Amino acid sequence: MREVKMVHINGINCQLVGGMHFAPEAKKEVIEWLLTSYEREQRIRFFYGENGKPWNEECDTIGHVGRTTGSMKVPILIKNSMSTGGGEIIVSLIIRIDTKGSNGKIATVYDDGTPADEFYHVPNLIGGFDVLNKRGGHYGTCETEIKAKHLAGFMNGTRWSK
Repeated sequence: MREVKMVHINGINCQLVGGMHFAPEAKKEVIEWLLTSYEREQRIRFFYGENGKPWNEECDTIGHVGRTTGSMKVPILIKNSMSTGGGEIIVSLIIRIDTKGSNGKIATVYDDGTPADEFYHVPNLIGGFDVLNKRGGHYGTCETEIKAKHLAGFMNGTRWSK
Protein backbone atom coordinates (compact mmCIF):
# COMPACT_ATOMS: atom_id res chain seq x y z
CA MET A 1 0.00 0.00 0.00
CA ARG A 2 1.12 3.52 -0.75
CA GLU A 3 1.63 6.26 1.79
CA VAL A 4 -1.51 8.29 2.47
CA LYS A 5 -1.22 11.88 3.68
CA MET A 6 -4.20 13.96 4.75
CA VAL A 7 -3.77 17.48 3.34
CA HIS A 8 -5.74 20.71 3.26
CA ILE A 9 -5.66 22.50 -0.12
CA ASN A 10 -7.78 25.46 -1.24
CA GLY A 11 -10.05 24.99 1.79
CA ILE A 12 -10.64 21.28 1.04
CA ASN A 13 -9.51 18.29 3.10
CA CYS A 14 -8.30 15.39 0.97
CA GLN A 15 -6.03 12.37 0.79
CA LEU A 16 -2.77 12.75 -1.10
CA VAL A 17 -1.69 9.38 -2.50
CA GLY A 18 0.82 8.80 -5.28
CA GLY A 19 0.76 12.46 -6.32
CA MET A 20 -3.04 12.56 -6.73
CA HIS A 21 -5.70 14.03 -4.47
CA PHE A 22 -8.75 12.03 -3.42
CA ALA A 23 -11.81 12.74 -1.28
CA PRO A 24 -11.40 11.66 2.37
CA GLU A 25 -14.14 9.02 1.96
CA ALA A 26 -12.52 7.37 -1.10
CA LYS A 27 -11.77 3.69 -0.49
CA LYS A 28 -8.13 2.63 -0.39
CA GLU A 29 -8.64 -0.30 -2.81
CA VAL A 30 -10.22 2.01 -5.40
CA ILE A 31 -7.41 4.56 -5.03
CA GLU A 32 -4.84 1.79 -5.43
CA TRP A 33 -6.43 0.51 -8.66
CA LEU A 34 -6.79 3.98 -10.15
CA LEU A 35 -3.13 4.74 -9.43
CA THR A 36 -2.02 1.36 -10.79
CA SER A 37 -4.05 1.92 -13.97
CA TYR A 38 -2.60 5.43 -14.28
CA GLU A 39 0.96 4.12 -13.99
CA ARG A 40 0.34 1.27 -16.47
CA GLU A 41 -1.63 3.51 -18.87
CA GLN A 42 -4.18 0.71 -18.72
CA ARG A 43 -7.78 1.08 -19.88
CA ILE A 44 -10.33 0.46 -17.18
CA ARG A 45 -14.09 0.46 -16.83
CA PHE A 46 -15.77 1.49 -13.64
CA PHE A 47 -19.31 1.34 -12.36
CA TYR A 48 -20.86 3.99 -10.15
CA GLY A 49 -23.47 3.50 -7.45
CA GLU A 50 -24.57 4.57 -4.01
CA ASN A 51 -26.89 3.48 -1.21
CA GLY A 52 -26.64 -0.14 -2.34
CA LYS A 53 -27.83 0.50 -5.91
CA PRO A 54 -25.87 0.72 -9.16
CA TRP A 55 -26.39 3.81 -11.33
CA ASN A 56 -26.21 1.82 -14.59
CA GLU A 57 -24.17 4.59 -16.19
CA GLU A 58 -23.25 4.08 -19.86
CA CYS A 59 -21.24 7.20 -20.65
CA ASP A 60 -17.80 8.25 -19.45
CA THR A 61 -16.99 4.97 -17.71
CA ILE A 62 -14.27 3.49 -19.95
CA GLY A 63 -10.83 4.92 -20.62
CA HIS A 64 -7.39 5.65 -19.20
CA VAL A 65 -6.86 7.36 -15.86
CA GLY A 66 -5.18 10.74 -16.12
CA ARG A 67 -4.93 13.65 -13.73
CA THR A 68 -5.52 17.36 -13.75
CA THR A 69 -2.59 19.76 -13.80
CA GLY A 70 -3.65 22.33 -11.20
CA SER A 71 -2.52 22.64 -7.60
CA MET A 72 -4.94 19.85 -6.70
CA LYS A 73 -4.30 16.89 -9.00
CA VAL A 74 -7.49 14.84 -9.20
CA PRO A 75 -8.05 11.72 -11.34
CA ILE A 76 -9.82 12.21 -14.66
CA LEU A 77 -11.04 9.75 -17.27
CA ILE A 78 -9.34 10.09 -20.65
CA LYS A 79 -11.48 8.37 -23.27
CA ASN A 80 -8.75 7.43 -25.77
CA SER A 81 -5.20 8.22 -26.87
CA MET A 82 -6.40 11.13 -29.02
CA SER A 83 -8.12 12.84 -26.07
CA THR A 84 -6.40 15.70 -24.28
CA GLY A 85 -8.61 15.78 -21.19
CA GLY A 86 -11.69 14.40 -19.56
CA GLY A 87 -14.11 14.58 -16.69
CA GLU A 88 -13.29 14.02 -13.04
CA ILE A 89 -13.73 10.48 -11.76
CA ILE A 90 -16.08 10.40 -8.78
CA VAL A 91 -13.84 8.04 -6.81
CA SER A 92 -16.03 7.79 -3.70
CA LEU A 93 -18.96 6.42 -5.75
CA ILE A 94 -17.11 3.65 -7.62
CA ILE A 95 -18.61 0.25 -6.80
CA ARG A 96 -16.73 -1.89 -9.34
CA ILE A 97 -13.62 -1.68 -11.54
CA ASP A 98 -12.93 -3.92 -14.53
CA THR A 99 -9.78 -4.27 -16.62
CA LYS A 100 -9.15 -6.12 -19.84
CA GLY A 101 -6.22 -8.49 -20.13
CA SER A 102 -3.98 -8.91 -23.16
CA ASN A 103 -6.12 -11.93 -24.04
CA GLY A 104 -9.20 -9.64 -24.27
CA LYS A 105 -10.92 -11.16 -21.25
CA ILE A 106 -12.63 -8.81 -18.82
CA ALA A 107 -11.52 -9.13 -15.19
CA THR A 108 -13.19 -7.50 -12.21
CA VAL A 109 -10.39 -6.19 -9.99
CA TYR A 110 -12.55 -4.37 -7.44
CA ASP A 111 -16.12 -5.00 -6.35
CA ASP A 112 -17.64 -3.55 -3.18
CA GLY A 113 -20.44 -6.13 -3.16
CA THR A 114 -23.23 -3.85 -4.40
CA PRO A 115 -25.63 -6.15 -6.25
CA ALA A 116 -25.58 -5.43 -9.98
CA ASP A 117 -28.73 -5.08 -12.02
CA GLU A 118 -29.13 -7.88 -14.53
CA PHE A 119 -30.16 -6.89 -18.03
CA TYR A 120 -31.79 -9.03 -20.70
CA HIS A 121 -33.54 -8.45 -24.03
CA VAL A 122 -37.00 -9.43 -25.28
CA PRO A 123 -38.90 -8.84 -28.54
CA ASN A 124 -41.37 -5.97 -28.43
CA LEU A 125 -44.67 -5.44 -30.27
CA ILE A 126 -43.30 -3.08 -32.93
CA GLY A 127 -40.67 -5.42 -34.34
CA GLY A 128 -37.69 -4.29 -32.25
CA PHE A 129 -36.20 -5.51 -29.01
CA ASP A 130 -36.45 -4.04 -25.52
CA VAL A 131 -33.63 -4.19 -23.00
CA LEU A 132 -35.00 -4.64 -19.48
CA ASN A 133 -33.46 -5.06 -16.06
CA LYS A 134 -34.55 -7.69 -13.55
CA ARG A 135 -35.92 -5.00 -11.22
CA GLY A 136 -38.63 -4.55 -13.82
CA GLY A 137 -37.33 -1.41 -15.46
CA HIS A 138 -37.25 -0.69 -19.18
CA TYR A 139 -33.74 0.39 -20.13
CA GLY A 140 -33.89 0.91 -23.88
CA THR A 141 -35.15 -0.21 -27.26
CA CYS A 142 -33.00 -1.51 -30.12
CA GLU A 143 -33.79 -2.14 -33.79
CA THR A 144 -32.21 -5.60 -33.94
CA GLU A 145 -31.73 -8.51 -31.59
CA ILE A 146 -27.93 -8.36 -31.90
CA LYS A 147 -27.91 -4.68 -30.86
CA ALA A 148 -30.16 -5.48 -27.90
CA LYS A 149 -27.92 -8.41 -26.93
CA HIS A 150 -24.83 -6.18 -27.12
CA LEU A 151 -26.45 -3.43 -25.04
CA ALA A 152 -27.54 -5.95 -22.39
CA GLY A 153 -24.02 -7.41 -22.33
CA PHE A 154 -22.50 -3.94 -22.00
CA MET A 155 -24.78 -3.06 -19.11
CA ASN A 156 -24.06 -6.42 -17.43
CA GLY A 157 -20.32 -5.76 -17.75
CA THR A 158 -19.60 -8.72 -20.04
CA ARG A 159 -18.80 -6.42 -23.03
CA TRP A 160 -16.90 -3.14 -23.30
CA SER A 161 -18.80 -1.93 -26.34
CA LYS A 162 -22.47 -1.63 -27.15
